[in-house]
Amino acid sequence: MKTFLLVMRRVVVILFMTGLFVSTFAAQAVPMAELPFFPIVGFNFLWLPDEEMIREQAEMGLTLVTVYGDKELDWCGKYGLKAIVYRHHAINRYLHDADPEKLESDIADMVNAFKSHKAFYTLQFTDEPGKSVYDGYAKTFEAIKKAAPQTPVYTNFYPSWSLPIQHGYADYEEYVETFCQLFAKYPNQPFIYDNYRNKDTRLNPVERIASFLENLDTVARITGKHGISFWITVLGAQHDHFREPTAADLDFQVFSSLAYGAKGIGYFTTCSHQNLNFQGGPFNYLGDKTPTFYNMRELNYRVRMLAPVLNKLTFQGAYYSLTAEDEVDFNKFPMHKRLPGKQIESIKSDRGNCSFLVGELKDDQGDDWVIVVNLNMEEVAYFTATLLNEGKQLQHFNSYVGKLFPKNHVDPWLRPGQGKLYKVVEQ
Repeated sequence: MKTFLLVMRRVVVILFMTGLFVSTFAAQAVPMAELPFFPIVGFNFLWLPDEEMIREQAEMGLTLVTVYGDKELDWCGKYGLKAIVYRHHAINRYLHDADPEKLESDIADMVNAFKSHKAFYTLQFTDEPGKSVYDGYAKTFEAIKKAAPQTPVYTNFYPSWSLPIQHGYADYEEYVETFCQLFAKYPNQPFIYDNYRNKDTRLNPVERIASFLENLDTVARITGKHGISFWITVLGAQHDHFREPTAADLDFQVFSSLAYGAKGIGYFTTCSHQNLNFQGGPFNYLGDKTPTFYNMRELNYRVRMLAPVLNKLTFQGAYYSLTAEDEVDFNKFPMHKRLPGKQIESIKSDRGNCSFLVGELKDDQGDDWVIVVNLNMEEVAYFTATLLNEGKQLQHFNSYVGKLFPKNHVDPWLRPGQGKLYKVVEQ
């Protein structure tokens, strides 16, 4: 009898594990070229790329890259990428001297030179503009919109830790608010900003994360008020005080942004330079792929597998469950709300000493979704979530196969920095 029970126990375990593997693994990955579009931008400002590097950026899962001219546009078209044409020097002169007639005709000529190309996405001009150039920026922006009304103008704005002496406004909120009022006239125009603070060596590790998240909170709140979206540019290579990102850092940057409802992601930068302080990106100066390339490719794949859902989500709120240790540093940034939210009452770490970000979102059908992010960059987390509605539960939307798993498969494991998407469903 004892032998029979042992045999049956093994049979049950084998059947359970077989069912688990069958239900959780795809036969093979979907080719990058076949994945849905989501704006994932690679910056190529430090070098003039050749065709092979454009091909490899497509392989890495980028969907938009910055380019200079026709040859690069052709390469982008060949490998299924869209291009942001970099025209700083030709356009920036109008920031201080915006003659409307000359401006509109020049911009129209620029747009007409590229807009028929299948790879053309939009123009980019200036970087981190402030109050001193606002009038010229507004006139130039509106001229581009007049020439290409359906495409977003690409400009990166300052992060929240910038100073009034840089952006020219009383505080960061006024800075974001001012430009969002301009963009609100054009609903398809996102506010785009950069922030690499999560790898700022001048802060302790938790302060880095809290500062990065505080900026997301501010931008999501102000853009939401104006009914526009936002994109964020995150760290892709070491420079200045910012150390090169690990796989956990990349996951954290991207999924915390998605938890706040970001509709586009950019990496600065996607290359390294022989002289300047830009190293450790996905390609080194010799053109070889680095470990960052493979980390980004895997991450970009997951984002693009989620794209059909992400593109339909509207941000509802972000909330935190913090350890006692993390609470001390997060309290320096009081904008972070603690749980409960509108869907999640509480979330706790059953394994690992981990804090969590919970982003609550709603799709165009009125269904609720949640993105949970592990804020620990070292430890794996296993969480338990309690929902406000006792008749509801979380259902995992797997980012490797692009579909909802069975209702009883919550999948609460999060590796360091990782985020996962869940639908709120009936039990």
